[in-house]
Order: sequence, then C-alpha cells, then structure tokens
Amino acid sequence: MRRIGSFLLGIVVGGVLVFFAQRYHVVRTDQGVEFVPKLQSGLSDTYVDIRKFQATDWANHKALAAAIVQAQKDHILSDSASDQVRQGVGRLVDELKALKSS
Repeated sequence: MRRIGSFLLGIVVGGVLVFFAQRYHVVRTDQGVEFVPKLQSGLSDTYVDIRKFQATDWANHKALAAAIVQAQKDHILSDSASDQVRQGVGRLVDELKALKSS
C-alpha cells in the first residue's frame, strides 16, 4: 500500500509540473529567476538562461520576447540589443492583439 501512495504522489507532482511548464517561461537573468506567463500553452522555451543573449538569440526566441513585453517585465531585456528587441516585439504583440480581436 505504501508503494501505491508514493506512485500517486509522483503522478500528482508530475502533473503539476507539466501544467506549470505549459503556462510559464522560467527565465534566468542576472538578477535571478523570473516567471513569465506564456502567450500560448506548450513546452517550448520552458527554461531559458538569457544572461548572455545577443540580438540573434532573441530572434530565435520571439515567443519568449513577446511574452516578456506582454507581461510588462521589460527590465528583463537589459542587454545592448534590448531596445531593438523591445521595438520589434512591441510590433509583434500589436499584431498578435489585432489577430486575437479579429
């Protein structure tokens, strides 16, 4: 009976972790760890270390950048490319909002 309890506890903990991973980006920054709500559920970019990101890295993680701007956590975008990213992602978020309202 003890094994069944451990098994069920494992199922519950695993389910909670998958639920969290589908709904939040865990972003490692120079200041610590930030939780950013995802714009779309999924397992992509669940954990991202952005401490050494360049502009090309942000281009590969557009959904993460859009989620950061949408969550109004612009302080996360602190590197030299942040202004370029912020403007580009701002346009992307505006386009997403326009699609959503259609």
